[in-house]
Amino acid sequence: METPHLDNPNKETLQQQYRQLKRFESLTVYCEAEKLNTMLQDCETIGFIALTISLPKLQNKLIEITCTKAKNGPCYDEGQKASYIGSSIAVLDDDAHFLFPHEYIPVCLKTKEIYTSNYYSGKISIKNNPNFKPSEFGPLPFDCDDFDAAIQRLISSNLKEIKTDKVQSIFYPGPFKAIFTSCGYLIRRGQWLEVPKELAKALCREEGAIQENYPSEPAPKFKAFIQEYGAPALLNLPIQNKKIESNSSFNIRSLDGISESLKLKLLHCIEIDSDNFIITGSDPQNEFGCCPSEDVGHANQLVHSGILDRLSHDNHQDQCPIQLYTFKDEASINGNSYRYQKNTTLRTLIQQNLEPSLSTKIMRWALISFIIFSIGFSLFKIAAPKQTGSQKQLSDIVTESNIKKNGFVLFHLPKRCEMCLKMEHLTKAFCEKNQLPFVLINMEDPHWKQFIDSEQLFAASLFYLEHDQNRELKTTLIKEAWEQWTQAESFKKMLSETIHE
Repeated sequence: METPHLDNPNKETLQQQYRQLKRFESLTVYCEAEKLNTMLQDCETIGFIALTISLPKLQNKLIEITCTKAKNGPCYDEGQKASYIGSSIAVLDDDAHFLFPHEYIPVCLKTKEIYTSNYYSGKISIKNNPNFKPSEFGPLPFDCDDFDAAIQRLISSNLKEIKTDKVQSIFYPGPFKAIFTSCGYLIRRGQWLEVPKELAKALCREEGAIQENYPSEPAPKFKAFIQEYGAPALLNLPIQNKKIESNSSFNIRSLDGISESLKLKLLHCIEIDSDNFIITGSDPQNEFGCCPSEDVGHANQLVHSGILDRLSHDNHQDQCPIQLYTFKDEASINGNSYRYQKNTTLRTLIQQNLEPSLSTKIMRWALISFIIFSIGFSLFKIAAPKQTGSQKQLSDIVTESNIKKNGFVLFHLPKRCEMCLKMEHLTKAFCEKNQLPFVLINMEDPHWKQFIDSEQLFAASLFYLEHDQNRELKTTLIKEAWEQWTQAESFKKMLSETIHE
């Protein structure tokens, strides 16, 4: 079947052609060089993915853009994982998803189907999660909100230095929206950029970049770019009808009911003095939303409460919804862009209300809970009859689970809290990556009562089981897990240091 093509189409014509295409069917668009940036943005916002550019070898010829219609419908978790194949630190696709080299991260079924198409051939690896168990209630919605965590990872990444004065102009044709190099440069698709010659060779060899002596702007360093323009600027989100959703009411107490992850997003936005922040997903109250997100639902509640404003941008129905928020009254329309002016009074008030809930209140609650528990536990030990039946120790797990090497054990209460679930998710992913055993134990199992009493366990607790040279079992309670569970990278680092001590 011949690929349809359009010469210098306007956005309306592109949209009409998009509707006529079948899923994963491609379109070829031709345009003049001076219209390339506008054409790319139109193709992206309409819903095309994996845009790839071919530059003409002769002057005065049109540039060719191959773009593809991709996914539609809800995002479901089917136990799929994806990894970027390359030497850069990360890549960003047209759905605002980051991929990292040689590290398999969960992706929804739709994204997996995109990555396995020939547009990403040789650039992305896909595999199934062997421990994934389908739900008896049908496919589970997939949480696509990984943007903020990926940004934090980029900012904290260690970069290589390239000491050279020699530079070279390169052009990255796609299919990724952007590449983040190991020496700190941000390489955007469809732009002539000046980079060190050593990096230019690597980008040509591994990413298909084109190298020519062409007038170029120096490629920005991505950490400085994020610091100056904010993380949402990486997506180059176009404004739709220049709209700001706001509310005249104000209720600071609405902060009390939001998730811990959203609290951390708000605090981080204040701490780094950012103009705005992004959440990927749809409001759970929207029954037609593709990616239900608790944080989006809570952020929308803060919009109704006069804490946040939501900024409008083109967000095609076939893409994972990207929600852009700012603090109330900070954004205004300035032509085709937003202008920001910090509302320092509101930010200070929000910070004062959130920080106690994340530090002082938690410590106060923990102290009160511990005192209550200690009193109750003492009374219980006096009044309770002696426990009968066999009692287990951690060494029994080694025998029962046939564990032949070091591993982790997580004790949990029947009613799982956010901390407990997060610790399980991070530890399980770490063990899968490092091929280590991971065991879950319900703290209300009567066979473990003696051990739980002796260790004074009253909340989710993580243990490391280690065999020494004489095959003697050493068990370690990882107390830092209670402090690091909200920070994924710190938690993973803690686990890594534990197994290498």
